[in-house]
Amino acid sequence: MSGIANFDGTNSAHVLWLRESFQVMEKLSDPTHKGDILSFFKEAPFHLEIKHPLDIPMIHSFLSMAYAKSVLNPDEATFIP
Repeated sequence: MSGIANFDGTNSAHVLWLRESFQVMEKLSDPTHKGDILSFFKEAPFHLEIKHPLDIPMIHSFLSMAYAKSVLNPDEATFIP
């Protein structure tokens, strides 16, 4: 799961992609959804390397934690949409 460390909470493109990823992740629970979630994650603006589609929920969780850490750190100029 390389690429998680490339996420930058101060980069608006990264944060806006993460925000959109929450909508994409919600679609995972819809059995009728036919979209390509793997492609969405592979096209992240900070280059995620996904070896297996089942890694996506864990990757999303790690990215969410990285962003929360950035928001809670007063020394970072985190982008907040």
